[in-house]
Amino acid sequence: MVHEKWTCGNDGVIEVWHKLEGEDSYTKVLDLHGITTLQVIDGYCNSVYKKIGFYRSAANGEQGVTRVLYQDGFVEGTTFDAVVKWAHKNGGMPEF
Repeated sequence: MVHEKWTCGNDGVIEVWHKLEGEDSYTKVLDLHGITTLQVIDGYCNSVYKKIGFYRSAANGEQGVTRVLYQDGFVEGTTFDAVVKWAHKNGGMPEF
């Protein structure tokens, strides 16, 4: 689970929680506060948008390499508790 506050100032936040199968609660594994999370170019603060995927081109010389990315259960919430509640209500993370 990830919490981000996007900003061009020094008040940005990136927090990450992880929960392994069989664990009862989430563990915070990353806690960054007071950081700039958006790029400023020529005095203009760039915006942010969601884009999820695995982006690679063959230009890096790795043609013919197979890459796999599994994505599931993307949810957006306004609070940690809202997202946890959604995850529990919908069966949590899928098993692969």
